[in-house]
Amino acid sequence: MNKVIIFGCLMLFIIGIVEVCQAGSIGPIEPLGPMKVSITAEDNDIYKMNLISPGDPTITDIHLKTSNQGYAELALGITEWNNVYMKFGTANLSYWINSDNGRSQVIKYNYGLMWGIGTDAFYEIVDNFGLGADVQFNTWHTNADTITGSKSTTFIQKGSLSVYDFQTAVYLAYNYHLSTDTLTPYVGGYYSRFKVNIDKAIEFQDPNFVYVQDASMKSKDNFGLLAGLSVTATENISLKLEGRFIAENAISFGANYKF
Repeated sequence: MNKVIIFGCLMLFIIGIVEVCQAGSIGPIEPLGPMKVSITAEDNDIYKMNLISPGDPTITDIHLKTSNQGYAELALGITEWNNVYMKFGTANLSYWINSDNGRSQVIKYNYGLMWGIGTDAFYEIVDNFGLGADVQFNTWHTNADTITGSKSTTFIQKGSLSVYDFQTAVYLAYNYHLSTDTLTPYVGGYYSRFKVNIDKAIEFQDPNFVYVQDASMKSKDNFGLLAGLSVTATENISLKLEGRFIAENAISFGANYKF
């Protein structure tokens, strides 16, 4: 019961920070051991990320408004301290654009197939306290769905885009052992590079103008902080909650099963 209360309180705390403050979750990892396997079901939500579009001088402000990513992650232990993993799932996004002529639009994109690869490691510095690291790459392709804005706007051509997300991080973690259960809080920092390539130009119009968006976008801020907690539910099952801030405002929740 105590671990459930602690986990719930941390969840509320992290959600609160995200609401006022991309890539999947980062830590903590438990080295599986050579040729051992685990699977994780995870939901990752980005609430905001500042973007820039150097190829379009008419855009005065642009940011990722939301992105939901749901996926399964399969991990394989390579050594006593290192795992590799791959993930498959779906992802969507929407972004907000403000231009120099006063127009403001939100373009929402459908769910597309997402995949990713990564590797992580953990080194125990002293008993129960250690340093973790993670490197991952994720990508997906999607088509435009709807557009709303400050003026009555309709699509001429919905267009499509591809997202590429690279992330690397380091963090400190500590294992609190409670009888048969373990709580693992962790904090750290990360570098993230989020890029959006327009594959097919997006064309839309309002009562006065026709617009074409074909310039790529990328994250404006690349460095951030992370905090999270992992809780063992059984010998083979653990739950994880993580928040990431500054470079993106995001929260992830996952359930892991070790075979």
